[in-house]
Amino acid sequence: MSEEEIRKIFSRNLTAILERRGKSQKDLVDFIGVSSSTVSNWCTGQKLPRMDKVQLIAGWLGVNNSDLLENKKADKQMTYEEMIKIYTRGKNILTPQEKMKLAKIILSDDEE
Repeated sequence: MSEEEIRKIFSRNLTAILERRGKSQKDLVDFIGVSSSTVSNWCTGQKLPRMDKVQLIAGWLGVNNSDLLENKKADKQMTYEEMIKIYTRGKNILTPQEKMKLAKIILSDDEE
């Protein structure tokens, strides 16, 4: 896979995950301590962050590095284990939609 393809995948995944988490590029700038143009370049696929930054971003967003770097289906439903992992990393990073999914999963497991 070319670097250009990796940059595009990273930018698409980063943008989608930021949106799902209710976070902005400015939030990422403030967290990671880089310029707004650097984050903008990441989000537009012009540049790719170093691996240490990818790890920081993934941890902050409560996802795996692979969620940022691999081409995964955007509409993939989270498994129970993934939801619990996110939930235990920090309750405040769940979106209202993710909280509802988690509640439905937990309730459906209790009924079985």
